[in-house]
Amino acid sequence: MPPKAVISTVASEIRKAQMIGTFETMLNTPPRPATLLFCSLLYNYLFTTTRISLYFLVGVFIFGLQLQMNHPFILLLTVVMSILPFVGIGLISAGFIIVFKQGSPANWISSISGLLAGVMCPVTVLP
Repeated sequence: MPPKAVISTVASEIRKAQMIGTFETMLNTPPRPATLLFCSLLYNYLFTTTRISLYFLVGVFIFGLQLQMNHPFILLLTVVMSILPFVGIGLISAGFIIVFKQGSPANWISSISGLLAGVMCPVTVLP
């Protein structure tokens, strides 16, 4: 799952609920806020995971991509352990949205990580 999807989903769902006016009502319902937040994010996470899986299937069956799945458990563990830090960053970003009611530091974090990872410019030109 792309880090941008994991980081920005939490903040965007909370901001959307604030703009519509349902955020306070959601917090006053009987289910715990963590359950409501998890359920509202589940669709986006499952959709993104399904889309990435379809990309791999297209690569395997149409373009002849050869994947070696020697240790599927380790692959699954690596994916989960890679997503967890981004979920934490997304929750921090959601906290900013709740407190300040605008702006999200997730966009800054994604831009900086893209710059430092060599997406926007070669890493060799960085100091």
